[in-house]
Amino acid sequence: MYKMNKKVTGAAVVTLSALVLSACGSPQGSIQDHWSEAAGAEEDFPEMDEELTELAQEEQNVFENLTSYENDEQKKIESSVEEAVSSVNERKELMEKEREEINQAYGEAMEADEPIENLENEKMTEKAKQAQQAMEKRNEAFNGVHEAYMEAADKEIDMYESFNDEDLELEAIEEQLDTINSSYEEVESYRETFNTETKAFNEAKNAFGEMTEEEG
Repeated sequence: MYKMNKKVTGAAVVTLSALVLSACGSPQGSIQDHWSEAAGAEEDFPEMDEELTELAQEEQNVFENLTSYENDEQKKIESSVEEAVSSVNERKELMEKEREEINQAYGEAMEADEPIENLENEKMTEKAKQAQQAMEKRNEAFNGVHEAYMEAADKEIDMYESFNDEDLELEAIEEQLDTINSSYEEVESYRETFNTETKAFNEAKNAFGEMTEEEG
């Protein structure tokens, strides 16, 4: 049975700190405010990620139907192709929305750069910069996720539409699947980096918050 490896690791999100923020107007407070805004920008991200996974799973069923139809079942083939292409386009729209949220969170977090330069505590400055570096790597990784995912999705649309060719050979489908699955392996690699950097950001952010609380 032919199968596309579209299931990728779930994405981690920036977490809100449960620690009490510093007094308003202080560099510490400003930094944490920006980081909290970054977390808020990703509020819908987990739900969209779950929807992406569900659509991919449903699509696999449609794909399996397509590979089981006989050539004289052209109407069923055309209907399934239309359903599959529509699903891929829906996933592409969701991926665009995910990238928008990630980029918005990144932009908000980068606003903390200026107050970080005004910190007087060297250890706090170092920890805050660690968080910012992780956020930069995280954003870069998700841009990689987005690019590879969109490339894979476009290849899928081409593959689905090729089923409308009554002379289509299954060997051609196998070749297309190989390139599609390769793209999803690339997505998975970027996603793992994204999750690693998300964890690094959250850990540095929380450590900074603890330092802030101790100092206060």
